[in-house]
Amino acid sequence: ITTTNIGNLTTTAAIWNIGTLSVAGTSSIGANITTSSTQAYTGAVTLTANTTLQVSTVTNSSTINGGGFSLAITGNSSIGGAISNVTIFSVSGTTSLGADVSTTGTQTYSGAVTVNGAARILTTTGNNVTFSSTVNSDSGGARNLTIATGTAATVQFNGTVGNTYALGAIALTGSAALDLNAAITSAASLSVSGTSDLGANVTTSGTQTYTGAVTLSASPTLTTTANTITFTST
Repeated sequence: ITTTNIGNLTTTAAIWNIGTLSVAGTSSIGANITTSSTQAYTGAVTLTANTTLQVSTVTNSSTINGGGFSLAITGNSSIGGAISNVTIFSVSGTTSLGADVSTTGTQTYSGAVTVNGAARILTTTGNNVTFSSTVNSDSGGARNLTIATGTAATVQFNGTVGNTYALGAIALTGSAALDLNAAITSAASLSVSGTSDLGANVTTSGTQTYTGAVTLSASPTLTTTANTITFTST
C-alpha cells in the first residue's frame, strides 16, 4: 500500500506493512509507523507518544515537536526542520543534519552524519551525544557544529570527523566533555568546555581550546596552522 499526498495525518494506533507514506499537511503521531520504503512529512509533526519510525529514509521538511516523548528512527533520517522537545532521539542509519536538534535526553547517531546547508546546533539537557560513525560537512562548504549539553555530559566521536568534507568550527559547550576515538581532520577550530579524553589526532586551521582537564588515551598529535592550542587545566 502506498499513501501519498494526504492532507493531515492523525494516528494513535500503529501503522505497518505499507510501502510509502507521504503527508502533505501536518502530522500528529501517537504510535509507531513502519514502511518498507520512505516516509515524508511536509508539514509540522507533533508526537503524542513515544514513537519509532521504521523506514528506509524518513524526511521531515518542517518542524518536529516531540511533546516530551522519545523518537527513534530505524533507518536513515533527512532532517529539514528543527526537532525539539524530544526526550531521547536516535537514528540507526545515516543522518542528513539540515536543522537543529534539541532533546532533554540522549542523542545517538549510529550511521554517518552529514552537517548540511548551514551551521547546526545539537542541544541536550545534561545528556550524552554519541556519533558511532563518521561526521562530515556537505560538499557546499565547511559547516560549523555546536553541541550544547547544558550541564556536564559526554560527546563521543567514534568515527572520523571531516575526513571527506571538513567541518568549520566545532564547539562543545555547557561543560560538555569530549571523548575522541577517531581523528578530527581539517576543522576550522575546536573548543571543548569540559574535560577531554583524546584518543586520536586533531587537526585544525584555527585554534584549539581545551578548558577542562585533558587525558590521553592514545598518543595523539594536535596540529594547527599558525594558531594557538590552549590548555586551561591539567
